[in-house]
Amino acid sequence: MTEESEPSNQEEMDELDEHLAFLSRKFSKLKFKRNLDVSKPFRKDSQTNKNFVERSKFKCFNCGMGCHIADECRKPKAEKSDRKFEPVDYKKKYFDLLKKKGRAFITQDYD
Repeated sequence: MTEESEPSNQEEMDELDEHLAFLSRKFSKLKFKRNLDVSKPFRKDSQTNKNFVERSKFKCFNCGMGCHIADECRKPKAEKSDRKFEPVDYKKKYFDLLKKKGRAFITQDYD
């Protein structure tokens, strides 16, 4: 009885080995296809540059130079005291604008 069961087990093992080899080949092909989208053709036109941002418009908050941002700055980080921010007195600005422009009157018409 054990002799009869061994060949069937051996056949089953061979069949499972074949299936496993097939699946591993398919998986390795899928692994590399994931990054390439074959359905869309490769284009070099304005559509590929949608996410491109012009670097010349950037200004570094660390050193004040153009063409890079603070994360990419090679100079040592500036201390907060080194930054020159003048406190703005908004109340004074508001009253200066009122004096300069004069007053506006709003009317309401009742029909």
